[in-house]
Amino acid sequence: MKKILISISAFLLPGVALAGTNSIGTSQITNADQVVIKIVSIFNVAIYLLISFAVLYLVWMIVKYFIAGDSSKKGEIATQIGYGILGLFIILSIWGLVKILTNTFSTGGSNTADTANFPKAILP
Repeated sequence: MKKILISISAFLLPGVALAGTNSIGTSQITNADQVVIKIVSIFNVAIYLLISFAVLYLVWMIVKYFIAGDSSKKGEIATQIGYGILGLFIILSIWGLVKILTNTFSTGGSNTADTANFPKAILP
């Protein structure tokens, strides 16, 4: 268990070190595009993590399938592999659908509103 925690922290610590950097900086939010960019970047990181965990799960189940000697265990593991493939397909399908929708209904940079009367929010 200790080795697993060390391995996970070795992969996640560089992301923690870069947690203070973002695409909109620490300036004031002046339009809705900056809020959307921040939300999309958070969801992109979540999708990347989900995909990586799904692939790791599949690899682990495939290794367990080849190690298992009993045919009943192989049947259970094969079912889990099928669920893993289905889950990965669903994650990638939803991600692809969102990409298609964002490319179809692109807001571009021309949808900026006059922000003179908007309250100013300062990000930490």
